[in-house]
Amino acid sequence: MEREKIFEVLSEKIFTDREEVLNYFWELIKEYIPRYIMANTVLIAHRRQGKTEIFHMLYNKAFWEQDKVVPIYYTFEEANFETRNFSKYYFTNFVMQYIAFKERDLEFLERDLSSNEILEYASRRGNRGLERLTKKYRSGKRDSWFLKTAIQGPRMVADLNEERILVMLDEFHNGLV
Repeated sequence: MEREKIFEVLSEKIFTDREEVLNYFWELIKEYIPRYIMANTVLIAHRRQGKTEIFHMLYNKAFWEQDKVVPIYYTFEEANFETRNFSKYYFTNFVMQYIAFKERDLEFLERDLSSNEILEYASRRGNRGLERLTKKYRSGKRDSWFLKTAIQGPRMVADLNEERILVMLDEFHNGLV
C-alpha cells in the first residue's frame, strides 16, 4: 500500500536523473544524522533545477519510512516579512510538523488552528521538549525573543528529548533580503 504524500511530487517519468542526489540525502537521514549531534548540508543549484522537488521527495520518504529523524520542511516563499510574523509562522510550522510526525497523524497538518490552540495542544502532549519550548515561547515580550526562540526551537526540542530533527530550509535566499 502506498503512503499518502504530504507534498505532491512530480512523476518519476518527468523528474529524472536525481537518484544520486536523493540517495545521498536519504543516506544522511538514515545513517549519519541519527548517530551524530549535528550535520549541515547545503543543496545548491540554479533556479528551476528541482531543489524543491528533492526536498518534497525526501520529506515524504522521511515522514513514512523511518522513525529516527523528525523531518521538518520550511520554505521562505516571500521576502520582506516582518520578524514577528516570520517567527510565529516558523514556530507553528515546526510544532505542527513535529507533532504530526511523532503521532503519525498527517491530518494534523491540515487542521486550521490558531497559534494559541497550537501552543495549548503542544503543551499537553506529554513531550518534555515541546512543553519547555511552548513555555519559553509564551514568556516572550519582544520580537527578537520570538525570533530567537522560533529558530532555536528544533534544537531545543532535539536536545531535551535526545532525538534528531532534520530542518530543510527551501528558498532560503528569500529570507536574506
